[in-house]
Amino acid sequence: MLDFAQKVLVASHTIEEEDVRALRQHGFTDEEILDITLIAAQRAFISRVANALGVPIEPRNQHLDEEFLKALKVGKPW
Repeated sequence: MLDFAQKVLVASHTIEEEDVRALRQHGFTDEEILDITLIAAQRAFISRVANALGVPIEPRNQHLDEEFLKALKVGKPW
């Protein structure tokens, strides 16, 4: 599932029937596959908007792992 979600994020144009078939073979229903796709795409959209506008990390998330925060801060002055 995570491999599929990542593919949605970085290379959605390469998703093929085999990718969907693999999820079905792991027990995911078509509705769950749609949910995975929509959630990954929505997350990508929100992240890109926040990055483009320079939205800072919320104070409630400042306690997160430093390596994770560094990934979120790429190219941002905050």
